[in-house]
Amino acid sequence: MLRETVVAGCGSILPQTNETGRSRLDKFLTRRAGCLQKNRRAGMSDSSYAAAGYSAMNIGFGDRPAVIVVDFQVGFTRPEFQMGRSPHVHRAVENTAKLLKDARSRNIPVATCSVAWGSTRDMPHWKISTLYKGWCYGDPTTVMDDRIAVPEYDFHFHKNAPSMFFGTPLTTFLNRNQVDTVIVTGCVTSGCVRATIIDSFSHGYRTMVPEECCGDMEEGPHRDNLRDVGRRYADVITLADTLGYLERFPKSAATPPPRTRTARRHPTSAADRRPAG
Repeated sequence: MLRETVVAGCGSILPQTNETGRSRLDKFLTRRAGCLQKNRRAGMSDSSYAAAGYSAMNIGFGDRPAVIVVDFQVGFTRPEFQMGRSPHVHRAVENTAKLLKDARSRNIPVATCSVAWGSTRDMPHWKISTLYKGWCYGDPTTVMDDRIAVPEYDFHFHKNAPSMFFGTPLTTFLNRNQVDTVIVTGCVTSGCVRATIIDSFSHGYRTMVPEECCGDMEEGPHRDNLRDVGRRYADVITLADTLGYLERFPKSAATPPPRTRTARRHPTSAADRRPAG
């Protein structure tokens, strides 16, 4: 049975439909896109936010930064994998590698994560079919890109939800290092990066996002989501801004800190490492 939900803006009704109602949904989306485009031409987008007070405040860097890296694992960064073919993500990997090299030389804490599961039993109800083809602990897709990872230095763990904070030891790691500023990098901007930005903000950290160090499947959603979080939760800055900020921390000639034990959820058996079904 076809149900309908009121959507704010343009007086629209969004049909919640199955495959038999797909044509009606397509018609709705076409009308909705035309309406939004008309609004943008009329100057009803960014100017309305500004008039309401959005983007009026800068957060600014604090005194104790950390760099966190969301899901720069080879399943997203290498073209031999189905989800690893985005040039936009490839660009972000190269830029993040530059940032991490500088941060580590100044003994700035670095945390990285990859997304993985024991099986479909601990996997959220993703709508992305590719994630059901592997992506369990030990699968090649879950290995961190070697342009990003320095295992002797980084605090690395697996996550199983979009946010790098959800159900992980990240907050404990940041608090033990007395971090007040979280520099967010990774992929994809419209999904796991955005979720991580919101959680960083919600935990009270100064949240900074170097635009060139985040990537998405397409540039449009990347820019749309960074513009939106930049109105509310974070300062969206450049890689050059970030490197300039890090210059206030002296470079260290000392040996990097001892490797922190990698945190991960361990599957209990070989069967748990395989998706069910």
